[in-house]
Amino acid sequence: MNSKEALIEKIVTEAKTISEGLIKEAEIKAQDIRNEYEAKFSNYRAYKKDKIDKECENIIERKITVAELDAKKIELASRREILDEAFNMAENKILKLDEKAYLNFIEKLLINFAEDNDEVIISKKDKEKISAKFIAEVSKKIKKNIKLSNKWGSFEGGIILSQNGCDKNLTLSTIVRQERERIETEVQTLIFEEK
Repeated sequence: MNSKEALIEKIVTEAKTISEGLIKEAEIKAQDIRNEYEAKFSNYRAYKKDKIDKECENIIERKITVAELDAKKIELASRREILDEAFNMAENKILKLDEKAYLNFIEKLLINFAEDNDEVIISKKDKEKISAKFIAEVSKKIKKNIKLSNKWGSFEGGIILSQNGCDKNLTLSTIVRQERERIETEVQTLIFEEK
């Protein structure tokens, strides 16, 4: 081999050695980069999984909270319905009193609330029970000048005391509503007391 060929052979061998070293170095760098990105991807995947798990827990908690609120709404609506029924039954019971007991109820209203010169307005339904004579007797008893009005009210039971355009609403529905406002909490406690 002549010196020229030997020189070429040496250059090729050195180039081969350098290129193999560069390739090895590039492969190591590529593996390092791959390892770094695999670690980042693994961390990112764990972070996203944790985030998704937490979001799922939050969604479940919100659904449970909404369901609990809906259940409470339903329970409150049921309680309200039961209370409505109880107070309606009370009103109906008074409306169904026999004549003597009903007149006693009306008399107590007149004793407690009537003033001189009041006109007593009754419902059409009560015109058979409450007469001008009954009103005159109560008027004499309470020593106040009251009289039966010639107008009928559009209510179920009770009375309205009217004087110079000012009315005292003593209709049964108003009395029951006011009494309900006053005692509803007590009634709820009695009806729904948890044992």
